[in-house]
Amino acid sequence: MHIAEVRKELRELVGSEKIIWSAKPKKEAFIFKGFAGLIPGLFILGFAFFWETLAFKAGAPIPILLFGGLFMLIGFLITLGSPIYAALVYKNILYLMTDTRLIIQKGVVGIDYDIVRLSEIQNVNVNVGLIDKIFGTGTLMVYTAAYTRPLILRAIENPYENCRILREAVEKAVKSKET
Repeated sequence: MHIAEVRKELRELVGSEKIIWSAKPKKEAFIFKGFAGLIPGLFILGFAFFWETLAFKAGAPIPILLFGGLFMLIGFLITLGSPIYAALVYKNILYLMTDTRLIIQKGVVGIDYDIVRLSEIQNVNVNVGLIDKIFGTGTLMVYTAAYTRPLILRAIENPYENCRILREAVEKAVKSKET
């Protein structure tokens, strides 16, 4: 996404701030990471299908069949729920860094934002897993005192370079806050 498009989309949010960096996750890596539950999901789904087949052949009462159906649903959701969610959220996800803040835009139905001042960022880590290696991406983990969990920027291309850019902006923001 070009900076002009980002500024148009986030005009009210950014205001007079200078946009330093913006990115969308690499689509293939972002969605493929959702398949992490494939093996356990298929195991639960297969067991539930086996259960349902035996229960149905034995003439089990409807509550027993519904119980097995519930596990089939759980297996399906574990198997395909996460990649379906990732595909839906991808349209609205955007990572943006201004000269003062880091903004993560996301959401399926509505648009949600995680916003943190650069001067409040305590640490930034890079994680590159197997899927990231395959697609040439990485995950930036941004730690602050304000959030109990890290802010996560998934499937970012050139993760080490983008981590360096973010760390330099954080150092600059902290120095300007001190003076």
